[in-house]
Amino acid sequence: MRLALLLALSLSGSIGQAQGVRAVDFANRVWDDTCLGSVQTHRGQHYAPADAPFGWFHVYGVAFGDLDGDGVDEAVVATGCGGLGVVGPPRDTRVFSLHLGRLRELARLEEGDLHDGLLIDLRVERGVVVERRLANDLDGAFSRYVITRRRRLRDGRLVEHAAASVECSPRHPRCRPPTALPTSVYFGVARTAVTRVFTFDGDGRLPTLDVLLDAGQPLEVFAWCSGTALTALRVAAPDATTVGAGGDGRVAVSASHPAGRYVVSLRGQRPVGLCYARLWAPTVDTERTED
Repeated sequence: MRLALLLALSLSGSIGQAQGVRAVDFANRVWDDTCLGSVQTHRGQHYAPADAPFGWFHVYGVAFGDLDGDGVDEAVVATGCGGLGVVGPPRDTRVFSLHLGRLRELARLEEGDLHDGLLIDLRVERGVVVERRLANDLDGAFSRYVITRRRRLRDGRLVEHAAASVECSPRHPRCRPPTALPTSVYFGVARTAVTRVFTFDGDGRLPTLDVLLDAGQPLEVFAWCSGTALTALRVAAPDATTVGAGGDGRVAVSASHPAGRYVVSLRGQRPVGLCYARLWAPTVDTERTED
């Protein structure tokens, strides 16, 4: 009887070691480092008790694969955290390994971008973490796009491996992908703001936008990137001179400039990830509408 028990315990330990990090139940465990402090998840969810300020922590998805080439799988876990009074990134992607029976966090990618929405797919392909999320373009069409991003584990960090790809979500059959949208932006009486998603082309460049403005019509541009740093934002006037350049991702064009075609251009530090541009132009007696 004792020999059978020892054999069973030994066999159980061998199975656990063989499974490695795959044996960890990420949906039901204590998470010590979240925006709410230490929380216990059940079936991947935690909500603050009724007598406490509202807060939540969710495990959205788990994928396994060898990220560092040592032949042993790591776990990639997508989580989210938020609530009233909580300051911090709403979404994290974390990488874990199992070392000598103890779980270690190897890396964490703090997203913090509210436009990267609901996770719909998470997997590891040949050492690359692939995430697919629904994206909000801020123009009233929530989850219009599906953004796919690829990252590698490098020197204890998750870094972008390639340019992101953006496609239309099946939820929006009349959507056009960003690469098929017109490069000219028009503002009409009922349209004063436009948000565009930019991905890098094969030469590592971001597309430009042509903005047609009426005389005296102001323009404000706010741009940012996810996965890389925005290094330049410029707006060129109809006479080809630069009327605004923003190192912080913001440019305002004075209302005193003439009517005509203004060119908005962005530049990223590396041709990975993706960038956004938010354009705002109050109308001044114009009947134009976007194509």
